[in-house]
This record gives sequence, structure tokens and C-alpha cells, in this order.
Amino acid sequence: MSQVNGGLGKCYVVTMKRLFVAALLFLCVAVATILHSTSLFRLKEIRRDQVFNSYIVRQLVGLSPSNGANMRSEGQVTATTTSRNQTSEFVFDVDQSNGLWKTSYSNVSEDIGWKKPSGITGGESQQIDLQTSLQTHANESTDLDHQKPAIGLLEGLKRIRPQIMNDYPSSFLANYKNPCYKKASDGKLHCLPYFFLLGTPKSGTTDIWSKIVQHPDVVCRAKEPHWWTRKSYPKAPLSVYEAKFMTGPIQNSVNKFSDRRSSVITGDGSASTFWDNNHWESFFPDEIKNGPPYIIADLIHTILPDAKLLVSFRNPTDRLYSDYLYFHRSSKVSAEDFHRRVKASLESFTKCRTVNSLRACAYKKFTDQAVRLTIGLYSVYARDWLQRYPPNQMMFIKLEEWNTQCNTQLRNIFEFLDLDVSPSSEPSDICQSKSKNVNYKKKQTGRMWNSTRTLLGNFYRPFVLDLAAIMNDTKFLWDY
Repeated sequence: MSQVNGGLGKCYVVTMKRLFVAALLFLCVAVATILHSTSLFRLKEIRRDQVFNSYIVRQLVGLSPSNGANMRSEGQVTATTTSRNQTSEFVFDVDQSNGLWKTSYSNVSEDIGWKKPSGITGGESQQIDLQTSLQTHANESTDLDHQKPAIGLLEGLKRIRPQIMNDYPSSFLANYKNPCYKKASDGKLHCLPYFFLLGTPKSGTTDIWSKIVQHPDVVCRAKEPHWWTRKSYPKAPLSVYEAKFMTGPIQNSVNKFSDRRSSVITGDGSASTFWDNNHWESFFPDEIKNGPPYIIADLIHTILPDAKLLVSFRNPTDRLYSDYLYFHRSSKVSAEDFHRRVKASLESFTKCRTVNSLRACAYKKFTDQAVRLTIGLYSVYARDWLQRYPPNQMMFIKLEEWNTQCNTQLRNIFEFLDLDVSPSSEPSDICQSKSKNVNYKKKQTGRMWNSTRTLLGNFYRPFVLDLAAIMNDTKFLWDY
């Protein structure tokens, strides 16, 4: 009996040891996972005024002399990163005395416009203390490839839309939440949009718009007048645009409640306003290589400095394929045709970059209307808009989150637009309505080729990293 008890005791001890070892292994794996995630999400700490390519890559892969980076020579580290079959090498200098990293700017691609700290020129090294001075970006310019304009703002805007600059309101009525004013010439109420739904085609703007306008305090006609970027060119007056907004409900709300400010608003859902500046080369012929010194964002900010801006983004590779399937009406639509057009567009963009700045190439007209490659350069356009409007007047939406979290996202949008939520505007009820403008052509055509996705992934990756840094949010990395 004692032998049996002894055997059971030994089994118990062995079992407990095994459980302890298993628990210890599980704990180690958990800690390793957390440390890896911490390294990845350190990108959230990056601020636009101090980031550059190698710094981001090092943060993403968590490089340090002790966890996989190789000492190439005394005090120097070389690290190789592979993503989607693309291999990149980055070289860092390490100060062994205090553990600080340095990087040579000559090894850093500046193609997407990372700003160097002041006083640093190409090829020099600068010590970066990762623990200090993560400062928020205010109004300091971080424009990539952008020279100081040779002409002033007003002169530049008069080149873009002279008829608007000669006749726009200098102030708006205080008892209207929406920007409205009365013209001395006719005594009538004229209104402009309180908010803009910007973004890119096939990024959910139609569905988002359809749900915003279900709020009883939002009154709109057509979603996309495309006025600022297209219909106002060359000489359409502002009154043509004002006629597109329903002033009746706005004025009636003031007449009905004369003792309080009108809460009714209107908006413009033209996605093209975000990226379309097609005529800039004719306005600024001396800036062809540098890019437009002034854009539509400058024009809107001059007239509507308090406007609220919603911007919808989608994985740029998926967006481009959906855009191709939706807008390209040819019977030859196919994954093979898309691949051929993508290759040609990439070659055209690369050729453009040999003689022009990134901004110039981003804002040039498309070489192939079926594959509008440069619309996916979100960080270029986002940076330009953020130089005109402060971050608290802009809200950025990720389509993939909107599709799965409509209730939360719509509630956030209403809060951003200062719209009250009531039983008649309950987001959970509004989100029950069917999604609008869904593209079903992919089911007929099939998925894009893997080789096409790799090409586009390599092209868009630096701009996605740039966008995530600008937004200070890793969700905009998608799966790049």
C-alpha cells in the first residue's frame, strides 16, 4: 500500500512539474508576443515632425543589437527586413555608451518626404533619443518636395478660380450653425456646406453619406456636385454652387425657433475634392516640376475656414481594383487586363519621378483613366489638407472598420458634426439600412492576380507607412 502511495506521490510531483513547465512556456510566449506587439505599435508614438523611413522600419521590426540585427562593423548595425518578398537593408550606428541609435540619412529614401530634423543635410548622421521630445505637430509645414511658393496666396487662388475670389462672403450669420449669409443684391439667404465628405472612389463614401443624411438635422440634395474640382472650372460663379443647397429647411428652422440658433446643416459629398486638382499645370506653368503651390484645399479654407471634413480611406490596392471594375466600362475587363494596365501605370509614374517631384506626379492627370493609380497616394493629399485645416476639424474613417462597426462609427460622425442623437437619429437603427453602391463586379471577374497585388503592395507600402505616421494610428497600415 505504501508503495502505491509512493508511486502516486511521484506521479503527482511529475505532473505538477510538467504543468509548471507548460505554464512557464505559455508565459514566455505571451511575454514575447506582447513585446513584439509593443515594438510594432511603437509606430503610434511617431510624430510627423521627426520621422523618416529607417526610424519607422526599425520600430516596425523592433531592431536592436541584441534581438536580430547584426553587427557589421564596430558600432554599426545592419538589418535586413523582408515584406511581401521585398527585401530592404538599413544601416544604423549605435552609441554603445548610452544605447542611442543613429542613422545615416544617405541610406534613407526620401521619396515620400520624411522631414529631417533642422540643420541636417544629406549624408550626415544625427543622434536620435527615442525617449524624448515626441512633440505634436501644430502648424509647422512638413510638405514633401514642396518649395516655398513664388506667389502669394490670394494671387494663387485668383489663378485657380478668379470668379470665386472676386465674390465670396467675408462672414456668416451667427444664428445659423450652417455657414449662411444674405446678399445685399437680392436679400436672399445663401448657404454653403457645413461639412465635406471627402475621400477616394470606392471607399464607402456613398454608403457613409446615405446614413449621415438620415439624420433629421442634415438636409442635402445631390451627394456629389463635384463643383470645386470640376464644375466651377473655368468660370462658374459661387451662386451656381449655392443653388445646390436647400436653404428652405435651414431658414424655416430659424423662423420656427427664433429664440435659438438653427441646428440644421448641409454638406458636400464629392470625394474628388480630396485629390482632384487636374488643371493646376495651366494655373502654375512655372511649377510643373515642383507641384501645385496652391490647391483646392486652399480655396475652400479661405472661404470656409471652420468647415468639418470627413475623409474615408480603404486599402489602396483593393480600392484600385474596385475602381477599375466599377468605372471601366469596357467588355475587356479582366484580372489580366488590370495587371497589364497596372504595370504600364507604374512605369509611367516612375518615368514622371525621374524629372518631377512626388507632389507634381501625384497631382498630374492620369495616364490611364481605367487605372487611377495615384488616387491611392493618400498621405500626399492628407498632408496637404492637414496643412490647411487643424486635426480637430478632420475625421478620418477606415472603410474596413465602417463595414463592421457602422453603429460606433456613425455615432462618432454625429458627435464630430455636433449632431444630437435622438430616437429619430439612432445610429443602430440607421445602420440597419442596406449598404449603398456596393461593387459586385468582382464576383463576375474574379480576384486580381497575386503578382498584381505584389506590385501594388510594393508601390503603395511607403505611402501607407507615411499615412499611419501622419494619422498617428497603426490601423492605417492595413496589411502592408
